[in-house]
Amino acid sequence: ISQEYYDGLLMFEISNNEVWQKSTLDTLGLENFFEKNKKNFKFEKPRFKGMLFFCKSEQVFHDIVAALDGCDESERVSIIAEFNKEEQKVRILRGPIEKGKNKYVDSVVFGEGEFELREDYPYVDIIGKAITYPEELSDSYGDVVNAYQDYLEDKWVKKLHREIPYKVNKKVLNSIIH
Repeated sequence: ISQEYYDGLLMFEISNNEVWQKSTLDTLGLENFFEKNKKNFKFEKPRFKGMLFFCKSEQVFHDIVAALDGCDESERVSIIAEFNKEEQKVRILRGPIEKGKNKYVDSVVFGEGEFELREDYPYVDIIGKAITYPEELSDSYGDVVNAYQDYLEDKWVKKLHREIPYKVNKKVLNSIIH
């Protein structure tokens, strides 16, 4: 039992080094993998990529719309933070948001269903668009990391098969299978 425990820990450590950590620490490899395999990550349902913002007052709403006009995504969060410096006047919800997960997005972006405005933040707008596949890694990060882990593991196993000779005892294998 102690040998099995030792082997299990060893296998875990090797897998961690060869697959799991590598898939999250090798950002360049992950990005390259995503770029080469973009077409494989089509969403089952379309998603809204962007930002919903909810405002307490009509004046803040108009000020925010004007301030965000023409800004890129990285600037938007800091602009909204300025509006919320003294009190929270604006709330944001960032995407991607899958169709069917938010009534407002479903209604405004996908033209389906109805929504009720919040009493405390009644002024709402969106900045963004609907997408059916990830345009960048962050649009589908979890799925890409999982696929990259599978790729790394497959590559590692093939390398082991090439470098380490092995023989399958078919008599023992068949006794286990049947």
